[in-house]
Amino acid sequence: MERAIDTLPIDGGWLALNFINTISHRTEDEENPFDYLSSYSVFISWAKRIKLLKHSYLEKLETRASKKPLDAAKSWIHVIEVRELLYRIFYAVHQSAEIDIKDQRKWNQWLKKAQNRQFMLFEHGPIIRWKLQEHDLDGPLYIIIMSASDLLLSEKLGRVKECNSCGWLFLDQSKNKSRRWCRMETCGSQVKARNYYHRKKLAVTQ
Repeated sequence: MERAIDTLPIDGGWLALNFINTISHRTEDEENPFDYLSSYSVFISWAKRIKLLKHSYLEKLETRASKKPLDAAKSWIHVIEVRELLYRIFYAVHQSAEIDIKDQRKWNQWLKKAQNRQFMLFEHGPIIRWKLQEHDLDGPLYIIIMSASDLLLSEKLGRVKECNSCGWLFLDQSKNKSRRWCRMETCGSQVKARNYYHRKKLAVTQ
């Protein structure tokens, strides 16, 4: 199957984790990973696919990006920067490791920007709304950042795991917290096939 944003599996179980997983793998022994977010327009295509925001709003961003290619290129750099920042943060949390102080500062800078785009209404109870501007190409990023913030503050944070095969991060929602792969049909099968091969090879050499 050709690798493209339309065929990218959505297996993270949480918006921020799905965003982190827009790269083919994250294992150190794999070289030249395929980056699904090759441009700002592809990022918008991904946002449309997962229904991140209203289609009409994303269309307006896409139109502006086509008219302002330099702005789009700058925002695409932000997309990759935030994605890798979130990966480092959640990976550190998963490993129970300290988060680099520079990453903490950068995260809080982005978090403040996202929070500044929110306001609260009181309609049958408090509700959060967004004030995203049509000329701000970073708009979709703010939604992702707040998704990451929600997970970091959630009791579900301890369920964030790393796939044993591809290194993707995912939210283990199984009852006994025993899930080891982002997707059984792909990564799980590959790991089992490799283990079977090594067992057979070992049996032959003994």
